[in-house]
Amino acid sequence: PLHQAVYFDTPDKRMVFAIPRAGKTYVGTTDTTYTGNYEKPRMTKEDRDYLLRAVNALFPSVRLTAMDVESSWAGLRPLIHQEGKDPSEISRKDEIFRSPSGLLSIAGGKLTGYRKMAEAVVNKAAEE
Repeated sequence: PLHQAVYFDTPDKRMVFAIPRAGKTYVGTTDTTYTGNYEKPRMTKEDRDYLLRAVNALFPSVRLTAMDVESSWAGLRPLIHQEGKDPSEISRKDEIFRSPSGLLSIAGGKLTGYRKMAEAVVNKAAEE
């Protein structure tokens, strides 16, 4: 059990968080290419195992296994494609796009920046 959130490097130099909440610990995230059903994304066995290895590397006495995972959730981040880069290497910068019909769309970004992203889209729409 953790008493405060931690953010740590994994052996392959990616970042993972562990957050205590109501007697449980949330661990995440992974940035991998997802090839499953985009309408109902699910945690993959590979992502689960990656996170378990990361936690066990930092906290060897914990010895987590797949049997310790009680639940999971998954989502797909609309990253802007960069040729030759894996998802974990792609920039998190957001960009606003205008279609020929005038529709504004935003892609990229990070969950922690959603308010600023929404403000930028609203400001762009208000310019019209």
